[in-house]
Amino acid sequence: MKGKPARKRLDLLLDALQPGQQMGQQALLSNFVPLAQAVETPQQAEQPDPTLYDHLGDIYAELKAFDKAREAWRKSVQLEPNDQVKKKLQTTPAVTAPTK
Repeated sequence: MKGKPARKRLDLLLDALQPGQQMGQQALLSNFVPLAQAVETPQQAEQPDPTLYDHLGDIYAELKAFDKAREAWRKSVQLEPNDQVKKKLQTTPAVTAPTK
């Protein structure tokens, strides 16, 4: 999965997380896992995209996987400093929320 298809799939997942959307967590996870793997292991010829890491962090945060969210946001900031992403790092808990 290259940059543009990954971005399109990520955008669809972000849309599914918006209030009022009815995508079940299992469906979200089944679409999210391959995408996360593609973003986290880019092809050698690809330039890492800070926006993809930012959005990946957003999805991890929605799934209450705060440690992974913070890791993705740190990668985004390392690639391209961004005050909004830095704020997410400052305001997000450092530990993943326990599942019920």
